[in-house]
Amino acid sequence: MASGLGKQLRQGLRTDFGEARVRAGRRMRRELDATVPVRTGELQRSARYRTYERGDTAFVEVTYLADHAIFVAEGTRPHVIVPRRPGGVLRFPGRGGQIVFARRVNHPGTDPNPWWDDALERWPEFVADALVEVSA
Repeated sequence: MASGLGKQLRQGLRTDFGEARVRAGRRMRRELDATVPVRTGELQRSARYRTYERGDTAFVEVTYLADHAIFVAEGTRPHVIVPRRPGGVLRFPGRGGQIVFARRVNHPGTDPNPWWDDALERWPEFVADALVEVSA
C-alpha cells in the first residue's frame, strides 16, 4: 500500500516539476524574445525552444540558429571585409542612405550584446516563480 502511495507521490511531484520546468522555460523564452537585438528580425526568428527529460533530469533548451548569433552575443574584433569573389566589390548603404561600392572595408568591430547572459542570470528567479505557481 505504501509503495503505491509513494509511486503516486513521485508521479505527482514529477508532474508538478515538469509543469514548472515548462513554465520557467516559457518565461525564459519570453525574456529572450523581449531582449534579443532586432535589426532585420532574422536572429529573433531563428530561436528554437524545447523542453525534455532524460531520466530524472529536466532540460530547457533555447537555441538561436542564425549564423550571426554568436557575433551579436560575443562581439567581434576589428577586421577587414573583402568581396567573396575575386575581383568583386562590396555594396552597402552608406551614411545618408546612398549606396557605397568598395573593394575592401576596415570594419571597426562590434561590442558584445549580453542579452543572453542577462536572461540566463534570471533563470533561478524564473524557476522559483514557476515552482510557486504550480504549488499554489
